[in-house]
Amino acid sequence: MFEWKRSELEDRVWQEQLNDFVPQQVFDTHVHIWDDSCATEQSKPGGPREVFGVTKSQEYYREVLPGREVDFNVLSTPVVGMDFYRNTECLAREMAKTRYHIGTMGVSPELSCDYIAQSIEKYGFKGLKPYLLFAEKTFSADITDFLPERQVEVADHYGLSITLHMSKVDCCADKMNQQILADFTRRYPRVKWILAHCARSFNPIFLEESLDFWRNLPNIWYDLSAVTDLRSHYLLYKHEDISRLMFGSDNMLPGLWRGSYVCSGRQWIFHENNDGLCSFYEQLLSQKRAAEMAGWNESDIQKMFFDNAAKFFGFDQ
Repeated sequence: MFEWKRSELEDRVWQEQLNDFVPQQVFDTHVHIWDDSCATEQSKPGGPREVFGVTKSQEYYREVLPGREVDFNVLSTPVVGMDFYRNTECLAREMAKTRYHIGTMGVSPELSCDYIAQSIEKYGFKGLKPYLLFAEKTFSADITDFLPERQVEVADHYGLSITLHMSKVDCCADKMNQQILADFTRRYPRVKWILAHCARSFNPIFLEESLDFWRNLPNIWYDLSAVTDLRSHYLLYKHEDISRLMFGSDNMLPGLWRGSYVCSGRQWIFHENNDGLCSFYEQLLSQKRAAEMAGWNESDIQKMFFDNAAKFFGFDQ
C-alpha cells in the first residue's frame, strides 16, 4: 500500500516557501480516484492497482497542504480494459463525498450517447473526461479518435465541461488539434473546454508556439496540473486571461512521486529523485515563481486556486 509523509526537506520547503503562497481555500480541478472493483482481468495483468477514493485523497491533502480547506473535481482514472459502467457508479459514489459534489465522468468511444446522457441525469456529473489511451493510435491520435463528435454533442446539450488531455507530439501546437477545437468551439458553444496540464505543455515550447491561437479561442480554460516547468506557468500567467486559469494537481499518486519533469528539445521526461521534493511541491514552487515574475497579487493567486473554479462549476452562488 502506497504511503506518503512529508520528508524533512519537504517540510522545510513547505514552511519557508509554500505556506505563504497557498491560500486557505483550494479547489483542485484535476484529482483522479480509482476503485479496484472497476478492474477486469484485461486491465490488471500485473495484479490489483492502488485504491484511491475521496477519503484517502483528503487524508493526503491534510498532509501535503496542511491547514488548508481543499475540495476537488473528481475524475476517473483511465485504465485500458476497465469496467466503464462500474467506474461510473464508483465515481458517482465518491463524488457524493465531496463538499460541492463536482465530478467528471470518464468516457471512451465505445460508450453510447444514451448511456452518457442517462448517467449525467442520474448522477449530476459536471463534465466528461475522454482520454487518448482509449484511441487505437494513442499518442498520435486525433482528438476525435478518442472523443467522437456525438459525445461532444451530448456535452453541448447539457452545458458540460470536457477535460482534454491532448495527443500528438506537438500537443497544443499541433495544427490538427487546433483545427478540431476551433471547429468544436464554434459549433458547440455550450461546451466548456479544460485543457489539462497547461494544454499539455510539460515542455513550454508548445505554448510558446501556440498561445496566441488559444488565447483568442472562446470557451477555453486551462488546468495547471502536474506541470513543473516554470515557463509554462509564466506564459499563461503573463499572457492569458487570469479567469481562464484553474489550479489542478493530477493527484494523488503522480503528484506524490518525488521528482520533476525535465525538458529537452521538444520532449519531456519524468526524472525520479527519491531524495528531492514530490512533484506536487515542484509544481507549486514553479507556480509561485511564475506568479512573482508575472506580477500577480494576492487576489490573482486566490482566483487561480479557488475563485475561478467556483465560478466555472457554479458553487460560488
